[in-house]
Amino acid sequence: SIARAIAETGQSRLRWSEASRVVRVSCEEASTLHVIEWLVGANLLIEEAPDASSYFPAETMVRPAFERLGDFLIASELASRLRESPIESAFHVGGQLYPWVKDKMAVEENNGVLSALSILIPEQHSGSELSELVTSEEVHHALVEIVVASIPGRDPSSFSSASRDLILEALREQGLFRIAMDSMLSICWRQSAIDATWLHELLSRIPLAQRDAFWCGYLHQSYEQTGTVRRLIDAAFDLPLDALGFDVAERWASALLWFAAAADRRVKDWATRALR
Repeated sequence: SIARAIAETGQSRLRWSEASRVVRVSCEEASTLHVIEWLVGANLLIEEAPDASSYFPAETMVRPAFERLGDFLIASELASRLRESPIESAFHVGGQLYPWVKDKMAVEENNGVLSALSILIPEQHSGSELSELVTSEEVHHALVEIVVASIPGRDPSSFSSASRDLILEALREQGLFRIAMDSMLSICWRQSAIDATWLHELLSRIPLAQRDAFWCGYLHQSYEQTGTVRRLIDAAFDLPLDALGFDVAERWASALLWFAAAADRRVKDWATRALR
């Protein structure tokens, strides 16, 4: 009930008095109990102090603890309402989701809920990506990073041509390139529209010198920092490979073959051993 009320306000938290009212309405038996105090004491809700700059004593706010779970509870409530109207209209002025994405500041404040929505929306509305549903260029750019970073948590069947376009857009941005590559490689072994087969086609179309300019640097940094590249290599020595299905093994091997194009001999050698 609290998550539902938060979804209705367009903010990621509720005033204490409003949370108490929601509890009383949803459960009459709780009207004489200090439910909010108990939820805070049990670390199920987080109490946030009022704004110190306020001249008049402000009321404390509460929001779900276990942020990822709380974000998904709120996002699930929001997503359930999108089935009743065209999804694009929900993001326009006056729409149900407009308060959550009205400007860059709103996106930053609601990062967790929007991250959850970026996973839920493509699953419920095939071919839709959260960042493509807004009209503001500034908001769109802020959402691209959130959506791309959430890719590892998505169902492979939710990826589409719109997902490919989103990845390509992020790869062209210096600040998003590493995030996009990490996200794509982390799920490349699973069959989807952005799997290792698509990555192979993408890299193959780029001239060698132009490709090495970014690919070799990325492979070196990811391996050096124990990132996605190193984890994909090391996993070949830790997992029961006999239990892998052909589709998974084929895509994993394709990624490892591209790692062998690294200028860093460590990446090249260990990727080759992993392939064997």
